[in-house]
Amino acid sequence: EHEQPVSAQLDFSLRKDIVAVQKIQFAYRRFVHNRSERISAATKIQSHWRGFTMRMCFTKQVEAIIVIQSVARHNLCSWAFRRYHNAALDIQRIARGCFARKRLLG
Repeated sequence: EHEQPVSAQLDFSLRKDIVAVQKIQFAYRRFVHNRSERISAATKIQSHWRGFTMRMCFTKQVEAIIVIQSVARHNLCSWAFRRYHNAALDIQRIARGCFARKRLLG
């Protein structure tokens, strides 16, 4: 029976250790890569959620601005209408008074 020399036995033992170390390194690198993918996925979800909530907040703000502007326009228009209406009433009052005096004085 032929026995391997001690250096060959050590070399085989060393190769087993190297293979074991390589497997451990590969597993660790895969773990780190998967972890970074999970983190980036979580970051993407958070980013999309924040964007969605900001768009909803912006939409609500725009709707509030529209309501404020419509109320302001309504107030301005009603104020102008009252002013013109009162001016028309003054003109009518003066004209009716003038016609009534002409009728009385004949």
